[in-house]
Amino acid sequence: MEQWHCRTIHELREAHAQEVEILKQEKEQALAEETQATLAALDAMRKAHVAEVQREVAKFKQEFARQQRDDIFDLSEKLSVKSLEAAALEEQLGSATRQLAHAQQHILQLERNPQLSPLQVIEII
Repeated sequence: MEQWHCRTIHELREAHAQEVEILKQEKEQALAEETQATLAALDAMRKAHVAEVQREVAKFKQEFARQQRDDIFDLSEKLSVKSLEAAALEEQLGSATRQLAHAQQHILQLERNPQLSPLQVIEII
């Protein structure tokens, strides 16, 4: 009876040890699967974040390029206006210079006229 009792206890201990080992393996397997699932989720989140950052960078670049084009267009228009103004001023200056030269020539001719006195020249001017 004692042998049977010892054998039964021994068998129960072995069965218990096997169950504990199986539970450990199942726990390790579940932990490994959970770890893999977590890593996969983190990788998916990282990829989604990278994609979002790339979209934001592309959006920023497009907006920056659009703003630069708009600025260049505005500056080009302003330059065109200023160029036209400068051309008009140059034309006015040329006209005024020609009028001044003509007036100076006229004054010289009047001053050289022996028939006119200096007072008459001043009155004519």
